Amino acid sequence: MLTTTASAREDHGTEGRLRQVERWGMVEMAVPAASGNSEQGDTGVSLVKAIFSNGNRKREVAAFTGSNGEQIVRFMPGEEGEWTYSIWQGQQNGAGQAGSDLQQIQVGSFICTPPSAGNRGPVQVVGKAAFAYADGTPYVPIGTTSLEWYKGEQAEATLASLQDASFTKLRMRVDAAGLDQLEAAIIRLSALGIEAELLLDCSEGGPEAAQLVRETVSRLAAYRNVWWTLLLNEAGTPAKERAELLRLIQAHDAYGHLLTIHTANPFADFSVPAISHVSLICTDASQVSRYAELHGKPVILDQCGSEGDAPTRIGSLPAEELVNRIWISMCRGGFAGHGETFVREHGETWQTQGGALSGESAPRIAFLRSIMEGAPTHLRYMPEYYDAPTIGVDGEYYLQYHIIHRFPYKQLRVPEGRYKVELIDVWNMTVTELPGEFTDNISVPLPSKRYQALRIRNQAAAAQSVRYDLNADQPSKFASKAAASGTSRKGAAGNRLEADDNFIRASERPKADHGEPD
Repeated sequence: MLTTTASAREDHGTEGRLRQVERWGMVEMAVPAASGNSEQGDTGVSLVKAIFSNGNRKREVAAFTGSNGEQIVRFMPGEEGEWTYSIWQGQQNGAGQAGSDLQQIQVGSFICTPPSAGNRGPVQVVGKAAFAYADGTPYVPIGTTSLEWYKGEQAEATLASLQDASFTKLRMRVDAAGLDQLEAAIIRLSALGIEAELLLDCSEGGPEAAQLVRETVSRLAAYRNVWWTLLLNEAGTPAKERAELLRLIQAHDAYGHLLTIHTANPFADFSVPAISHVSLICTDASQVSRYAELHGKPVILDQCGSEGDAPTRIGSLPAEELVNRIWISMCRGGFAGHGETFVREHGETWQTQGGALSGESAPRIAFLRSIMEGAPTHLRYMPEYYDAPTIGVDGEYYLQYHIIHRFPYKQLRVPEGRYKVELIDVWNMTVTELPGEFTDNISVPLPSKRYQALRIRNQAAAAQSVRYDLNADQPSKFASKAAASGTSRKGAAGNRLEADDNFIRASERPKADHGEPD
């Protein structure tokens, strides 16, 4: 079980010197609980908010109640320079609203310094299909799920496993009674460079769901590595309640952390601007490109299946199939997550309790991460290569995955240039450069094996971009011929399932090719 410890979240400074906090770090202040006025119906519960300003930038944050009844204000500055703040306090009446006028009780300032090494800021969406840290560094969401690891005896073993693995995101369920342990877990994950995706189970609805959201978000939003994911009752959560829960998250998160709803329904409404990306339970990775085109947002199959021996279809995959699904998702312009459900002696699994990883998929997913992090920015899904999922940058870079197909050779037409071609063995984790000079008409022999990929790079291309310009509009991974011609996204993708490996219109396909399912 993890416990919180005192941490240097702020430098209170010395006499004559302003306190300092790094960019995307945290400043924290506590306000003693105020006594209520029973004649006005006050409950004695403080309502505290703080307003932080830096030039024309203003952020308002709500306090949360600490273990000793004090109100705690936390703030994550996103810009360097001097910040000023004012703290306001009032009383909450029986209706849960401010019973007395809010009064300013404290003012101050601090200096936001440049971020320290390894601090790249919160992750955000870039364009319609990619992610990046706030400093522009590309981010590849290669996540895993361990719902309750931070609450039990396996916490330290889980962290050791994560340190040795290569996951960039961990999904875990919020327990309202265990926020201290959850907060400690977020801090430890941040030190490992791992994003903490917090699953807010609001499936029962009602006041308890709203309270869970308010308490969790107001307390944890100032950590740069948090994401929010709502778990709703797909059959029973009214649209009005869904909208209110999304509003509450926005109201208590001054920083706009990534936010989604996790669902098994790929046609759910993700159009609300507050929803940053699509999170799905989906075992058919061949549909990722369709769903991304449909919603116009990044798609992550957070549950595409688990390597394991659980008595369920989704929880009993061999490692080869899980790795296969994740590669398909990536090469279709989306993403997918890892899961492991080998059942231990007392029924525990990595998926729930954490501990040690025992499967074969994790190192191969780490290998895929290295491939993706070596790719340029602005990758797009390339449906014109209809017989194998492909992403790339036209004339510069191509990554094509052959799935289970045992192709004896491969031919690709690319723009004129001089290219280096490499054969990637996905399972054996090898990269082999193929001999020869390759120009616009590439033809290479292949070993007729499953789980092979090709990486093609233009040797004369300009240096690859290593950061996104977050102030510029970013092209979508789905900026294909159909998009350029003005074809409606939902019209093109919303009325059918992909029958094969491509999104090419029937009139554009070679007549002899009928495709086959992934």
